[in-house]
Amino acid sequence: MKRRIAFFLVIAMAFCLSACGGGNDSSGSSDVKQSAATKDEAASGEADSTAAPAVPEMTESEVETFEIETKYAVLKYPKKWEKDVNVKINDGDPYTVSFSSNNVPLFSLVFNGTQGDYIGTLKRDDGNVTLRIVSEHLDKNSDRYEDYASMAEDVNEILNHLHFDYGLEIGEPEEIDDSVYEIKTELATLYYPQRWKDKVSVSTKDNKVTFSSGETPLFTLVFGGEEGVPVGTYDGKQLCIIDYPVESDELANMQEDVNVILHYLIGDQGF
Repeated sequence: MKRRIAFFLVIAMAFCLSACGGGNDSSGSSDVKQSAATKDEAASGEADSTAAPAVPEMTESEVETFEIETKYAVLKYPKKWEKDVNVKINDGDPYTVSFSSNNVPLFSLVFNGTQGDYIGTLKRDDGNVTLRIVSEHLDKNSDRYEDYASMAEDVNEILNHLHFDYGLEIGEPEEIDDSVYEIKTELATLYYPQRWKDKVSVSTKDNKVTFSSGETPLFTLVFGGEEGVPVGTYDGKQLCIIDYPVESDELANMQEDVNVILHYLIGDQGF
């Protein structure tokens, strides 16, 4: 769970920067780029890298493709680019499939993540899977700019086949209930997403508050001591987080929502 530990640290550092007046203005943050420029734009070199991703018209494609096996679906990408692109799969959280050519990043498909532009939802028997696209800025001065732009645009072939092969539904993401409920403990009052209330249990022992789902521990908040990843202080005591291995996306989402608890704790005068 290295990614989540890093996320905890980022939150703690961001709070510290804010409290110390050392944070950067948010206007300097990088924007999510357009996921697929049109070929006309690519040819003219005027692609708008900040526009929303283009969504293809869903018609049966006659383009010859090659297949890329992934955890959620077989991706089909134009065969003419098979020797030009490199596909890297990050089997982490979120599950990400990245495309590049000659070390030039083109785009990434993000499954059940929050990065990038929302495209649609794959309907699966074991639960719906959201799909997003992160597109990269292409150097218009590159000798192969037009090729790279065409490769980026051809993400639409993948989406087209996902629609016909797996029922990818293009549209707005489902709204997620972001309400929270209150958990009173002897160590602190915690707030955790309401949607998990019936699926998690909370136990307190000594200086630790542990969240579990069934027999699976998710994470522990440690108020005082050195065990876990430090994220700040609360009532003068170091606050650390311990997380545990989980086996499903739902459990991983429950675990990651420790950040909701941290968000509310940061607003507490004891933090």
